[in-house]
Amino acid sequence: MNAWAARHPVAAAIGLSLALAGAFAATMGPRYATNDDPLLAMLAAGRGFASAPDEHLVFLNALLGLALRGAYRAWPGVPWYALALLAIHAAAQAATLYAALRLGARPARWAACGVFLAVAAVPFANNLQFTVTAMVAAQAGVLLVLGALEEGTVRPGRAAAAAGLLVLSSLLRFEAFGLMLALAFPVVLVMAWRRPRRVAATAAAVVASSALVAAAAWALDRAHYARDPAWADYRAFNAALRPFVDFGRAADTPGTAEVFRRAGWSRNDHRLLLHWFHPDADVFGTAELRAVAARLPEPEGPLVRLRAAAARALANRAAWPMLLALPFAVASCAAAPRGRRALMAALAATAAALCWLAVFRKAPPHVYLPAMAWPLALAVVLPAGRPSSRAGRAAYAFAAVLAAVAAVRALAFQRAETVEGVARERAYVAALQPLRAAPDRVFVLWSTFPYQVADPLRSGPWPFDRFLALGWPQRTPASARTLRALGYAGWWEALADPRVRLVAPVDAARWIEAYAARHRGLALTLAQEGSVPGFGVFRASIAPEAAVERVLRSAPAVPE
Repeated sequence: MNAWAARHPVAAAIGLSLALAGAFAATMGPRYATNDDPLLAMLAAGRGFASAPDEHLVFLNALLGLALRGAYRAWPGVPWYALALLAIHAAAQAATLYAALRLGARPARWAACGVFLAVAAVPFANNLQFTVTAMVAAQAGVLLVLGALEEGTVRPGRAAAAAGLLVLSSLLRFEAFGLMLALAFPVVLVMAWRRPRRVAATAAAVVASSALVAAAAWALDRAHYARDPAWADYRAFNAALRPFVDFGRAADTPGTAEVFRRAGWSRNDHRLLLHWFHPDADVFGTAELRAVAARLPEPEGPLVRLRAAAARALANRAAWPMLLALPFAVASCAAAPRGRRALMAALAATAAALCWLAVFRKAPPHVYLPAMAWPLALAVVLPAGRPSSRAGRAAYAFAAVLAAVAAVRALAFQRAETVEGVARERAYVAALQPLRAAPDRVFVLWSTFPYQVADPLRSGPWPFDRFLALGWPQRTPASARTLRALGYAGWWEALADPRVRLVAPVDAARWIEAYAARHRGLALTLAQEGSVPGFGVFRASIAPEAAVERVLRSAPAVPE
C-alpha cells in the first residue's frame, strides 16, 4: 500500500479523501459554527430575510458571491453555500495528503496525517465557518509549496493547485488569507534555505502570483460595491460598527460613559447597540459611530487583554486536542535539523500572531483555532527523523500516546456535538412549529437567534420561509427590499404591525420599548404571548402618545 501510494500520490490522495469524506458523512453532522454563515447562505439564495439572490455577501468577495448567486438561481433547491464550504475542506485535505505522500508514505508521516486530520480537519469541517474554511484552504496551498521545496521540484499541476487554493482562500476571507501568509512566511524562508535556486524561485513565484491575483480580486470586490451606492453605504456603516461589536472598544465603563453621553446615547441605546439593534441611521449613523469610536479611551492594558484571550482559548474544548498533539509534532521533527528549525519558526510565528490578535485586534475561536492548527499541519510535510537516544525515544513514545489520546478525544467530542446538534435542532423545530399556524404571520428575529443549529445541508430557509433579521443584516439593502416586499416603509412600521411577532430575549422587550419612546416618539408595548428556548415571542401594540412619557420615565438613564 505504501509503495503504491508513493508511486501514485494523486490517486492515493483523492481515494483517501473520498474514503474520509464517506466516513465523515456516516458519523458526523456538520453544523454552522456561527450565525454569520446561515445568514450568508440565505442572502446568496434569496431566502429567509432576503427576497432575491444577492452576490453582496458582506464578508466574502463579490466574485464568489456572483458564483453562488448564479448557482442558486439555476438550481434553487441545492444548499450551494454549505456544499461549497465542504468541497473546499475536502479539496484542502486531498492537497494536504498529496503533499505528504509525495515525500514518502512512511509510518511517521501517516501518523502525522492522522493526528492532524482528527484534531483539526474533522472539527473544522464539522463546524463550518467561512473564515476557518479560508484558513484551511490557504494552509493547504502553502503545504503544497513547502512540500515542493522539500522534494526539490515544483510541478506545474502542483503549482496550479497551490495557487488556486490560495486565491480561493482570499475570496472567502481576505484577512484570513493574509494571516496565513504571515504565519507561513518564516517557515518558507527556512525551507527555501539552500534549496536549488530554480525551485526556490518557482515556489516564491507561486506565492507572489497568488498574492497579486488575490489583491486584484480584492480591488474588483471594492469596485463592485462602489457601483451600488446602497451597498457601499452599508459597507461603510459596517466598518464603523466593528469597533463596538467586534473589538470590544465600547464596554460600559466610567471611561466610556462621558463619550456616550456627548453622543446623545443613553445606557439603553448603548446596550441595544452592543446587542446588534441599530435600525435607525439617524441614531446610529456611520459618521456618529466613527466620531464616537475616535473618542473612546483605549481598552484595558495589553497584558490584561492577553490574559483574557488566553483564558478563553484554554476554556475552548476544541483547543485542547491540538495542544495535546503539539508535542508529537515537535518530537517528530526534533531529530531532523531542517524540520526542527521550520517547526520552531512556525511555533514562533503562531505565538506572535495570536498575541497580536489578542492585544490589537480580536481573536475569536474561528481565528485562533486554525492558527493553532498550523504547526500540526506543517508536521505533515517537514523532514522527520527517528530519535537516536533512549531519552529521545521515550519522549517520542510519550508524545505519540498523548497525540493518540487527543485524536480519539477530538473525534469523540465531534460525534457528541453531532448528536447534541440534532437534538437542539429538533427542540427548536418543535418549539417553532406552533408559530407557523398563521399564514400571514411575519417574524422579526433577534440577532442571537440560533440559526446555526439547523442542518446546513437543508435546502430551504430556517426557521421560516420569510422573516426579518436583526443583527448585521438589518441595515443591508437586502433587508430594505424585504421590508418593502412585505409592505413596510421601515422597521418601526413592521414592529408595530399586529401580524408581526418579535422573537427576542425577554429582557430586550423593555429595552426596545424605551428606545421607541425616546427616538421615535412611540408608546410601543411588547406583550409576551409565547416562548421558544431562550427567547420570548412578543406582539406589539401602540398606545396613545401620552403614554410616551411613562415609558421614558421608566427607561435607563443617560450615563452621568
